[in-house]
Amino acid sequence: MTSNGDNEFFCRPEIIHDVLDTMAAGLFVTDADGRIVCWNKGAERITGLSSKEMVGKARDLFEGAVCDFDSLVGKGGIANVECRIRSAADRIIPVLRNAQVLRDSQGHVLGGVETFIDITSLKRAREEIVLLRSELKDRSRFERLYGKSTPMQEVYQLIERVAASDASVLLQGESGTGKELVAHAIHIRSRRTEGPFVKVNCSALAEGVLESELFGHVKGAFTGALYDREGRFEAADGGTIFLDEIGDLTPYIQLRLLRVLQERAFERVGSPRRGTWTCASSRPPTGI
Repeated sequence: MTSNGDNEFFCRPEIIHDVLDTMAAGLFVTDADGRIVCWNKGAERITGLSSKEMVGKARDLFEGAVCDFDSLVGKGGIANVECRIRSAADRIIPVLRNAQVLRDSQGHVLGGVETFIDITSLKRAREEIVLLRSELKDRSRFERLYGKSTPMQEVYQLIERVAASDASVLLQGESGTGKELVAHAIHIRSRRTEGPFVKVNCSALAEGVLESELFGHVKGAFTGALYDREGRFEAADGGTIFLDEIGDLTPYIQLRLLRVLQERAFERVGSPRRGTWTCASSRPPTGI
């Protein structure tokens, strides 16, 4: 049990002053005129401003929407309000502030007592969390692809690496797994993003029609060829061409396609002249 003598000891002003100085938080007391009459060691450590410098100064130390003295008096006190305080080195320090107006029995303002803690590290951690959440959200949606799993993150990384190249790309997967979405994501992330994205469903066209669709034809190349027509490769010049279901192509078309992908050159059906991509972009399309 604590005796009355012990209580009197701990209530002595010099002991209370020492206790306040052990606090990690900054603490100061003001009089009725808003002048600082007490400034503890915690306040000195946070701001770099000594008690000698601050005692007798006005209390309007804080910056923020609800951090001025009038707001405090009007509310009678504030709790856990984020404010800013300027240090001796003229550095703005974010702080969490608590304050209470002291009144006498008639309600007259006697002064106030305030505490504040430096939340620089907390604020930095909060900003990092927001950034990480934003990055995670971005990574859950990659162009028109969705997924947060580790395999999907690996797919996103692979897309970014492939998109930086002009190489032809082979996409494999069961029907409905999103090969076209991946192809479009590669196109969007590549240097060819301003160019066209041309899709060709190879399984939907007969061999004769497909050859003309891919490479174009000249007038009179076959019955019904009444004019020159550009193929899908020419239409994709400077962009990306996506050839879907290439496994359904005949060996002849596959051979012609191989020459296009290897040599970056083609011949229109019925034309003796070999052609190359000549779009103003000077970049032939990437085949996917």
